[in-house]
Amino acid sequence: MKMLAEKKAPPDEVATMTPLDEGVAGSVTELIKEFEGDIQYDAHSFTARVERSAARRKLQRLGHIVLGPIALHLRAHPPETNSDLAVAWGYLLNRIEEVVDPKKSGPRMLNNIPGWITWAERFAA
Repeated sequence: MKMLAEKKAPPDEVATMTPLDEGVAGSVTELIKEFEGDIQYDAHSFTARVERSAARRKLQRLGHIVLGPIALHLRAHPPETNSDLAVAWGYLLNRIEEVVDPKKSGPRMLNNIPGWITWAERFAA
């Protein structure tokens, strides 16, 4: 059972978009950094940090087109396995998975970063 995966993303939270152009790719990189900052430095509870993150909502809305950049980022900067950041990345990827992967073939555990990287690479635009 996936932790924190009970909530379903509202239909408008994840959109199908075209491949990234250079401007959007730069924006995605900034959103990735912002998301990690939201999780690491916000003083509230873990659930509040994830749910209030504007960067998480934006990445989630972009859907499958952000999977490639996220996979590259996580390969280069993998979070500690049991850290809040690992679970937060799994949570975000799980929410995108609910829309782009009808078979829900991603990892069962949110903190399985190698599994999420493999899954993201498979479903990247």
